[in-house]
Amino acid sequence: MHLILIFSILLRVAGVFYSIVLWRRLRDWRIGTLTAILVLLSGRQIFTFSNEITHPHESIWGHATEIPALFISFLTLLALFLFGRMLTEKQRAVDALKISEHKFSKAFRYTPDSITIFRLDDGTVIDVNEGFERITGYSREEAIGRSTADLGIWSNRQDRRRFMDMIQRDGRVRDFESTMRTRSGKLIAFQASSESFNLNGRAHVVSVARDISHSRQRQRELIEAIEGEQRRIGHDLHDSLAQDLVSIALQMQLVVNSTRQQKPAQSSPLERINDSLKQVIENTRRMAQGLSPVDLEQGGLPTALRRLADNISSMHQLECHFSCDREFPVLPSAAALLLYRIIQEAVNNAIRHSRCSRISIKLRSGTKSLVLTVDDDGVGMNDQGETAGMGLSIMDYRARALGGSIAHESRPTGGTRIRCVFPAAQAAMTEWGPDTDEQARSA
Repeated sequence: MHLILIFSILLRVAGVFYSIVLWRRLRDWRIGTLTAILVLLSGRQIFTFSNEITHPHESIWGHATEIPALFISFLTLLALFLFGRMLTEKQRAVDALKISEHKFSKAFRYTPDSITIFRLDDGTVIDVNEGFERITGYSREEAIGRSTADLGIWSNRQDRRRFMDMIQRDGRVRDFESTMRTRSGKLIAFQASSESFNLNGRAHVVSVARDISHSRQRQRELIEAIEGEQRRIGHDLHDSLAQDLVSIALQMQLVVNSTRQQKPAQSSPLERINDSLKQVIENTRRMAQGLSPVDLEQGGLPTALRRLADNISSMHQLECHFSCDREFPVLPSAAALLLYRIIQEAVNNAIRHSRCSRISIKLRSGTKSLVLTVDDDGVGMNDQGETAGMGLSIMDYRARALGGSIAHESRPTGGTRIRCVFPAAQAAMTEWGPDTDEQARSA
């Protein structure tokens, strides 16, 4: 019976030490309650053991009454272990959450991009970071409690309405581009990605916006440099190389005529060479026309595109058709050139990558928007072995300069479709130059 008492005492003392360790770590009142129970039971057991030593002739029945107490001690220790394990796991989760919140707080506060958290239903700003303050010029105190519409950050109300519609419909927006107006009134281009989430039963949105004004400026300068170089090469081909070839062709024609009169049998090879030279002259003029489209200035966009379709058909041995609505408006030269370059790039991509035999170019006029489509019957974008590289990026930039957007997809019947949609009113005001992108966005 002494062994029962000793085992019971050791069991309870171990439980007390374990509970003290848990208490120091978790500081939970339930752990304290179980610890107190074990302390009382162990104290009673120690008293019983000391009484047994001083009164060795106590009845066996008195020792047997300690067996239920031993069983209670065991259950209490087991409950302490299971409960302590549960609380330890919970504490680990709480610690991990605190670390995660600390990391998010650091990332939120000090990221160079603008981060805004606002309510979805009324657009009220809940919090902003230092990037928002630096980019927009508004302080955190000025922004919190007001909506972005009240602050006047969106320079284009239609873009804001479209952005909010996308968030409410899809719950997220990726790489949305527009312009914002800073506190000083300066317009800057930005690219935003946003995600909705639920906070206290209410829909909120976290939006990360990046200032892309400098990259847009570099892209604009690059495209202007490409455009200028294309015009220079086109003029050189037309005014220099083509004229030199024409001079050589005239001299060659004199040689052919002389040979035909003196030695008719030897004139055939010279005539074939002369025909090839004429074909080279024609191809050179077509290349010059593509690089510097004179028809665009003289006859307008439809005339230039009809010439482009004819040149594509004859040079690449495929069908290229162009159609245009009668209601399609006359665009200013800047907008017409941007649209011409989009079509030219789309057609060249189809020829190089899709292995097509037919290309269709269409200009359609809607009530408020103008639509361009370029279709081919090739392999489709998902199956092409090559990519269009920088061409799609430049096409996208030119579409934005028109105030519109461009999309490319594989057609269900085979081939690829390039579709550009832009507002007619904004295209009518587009002027090419250093501020093209800003004018197009702020119109």
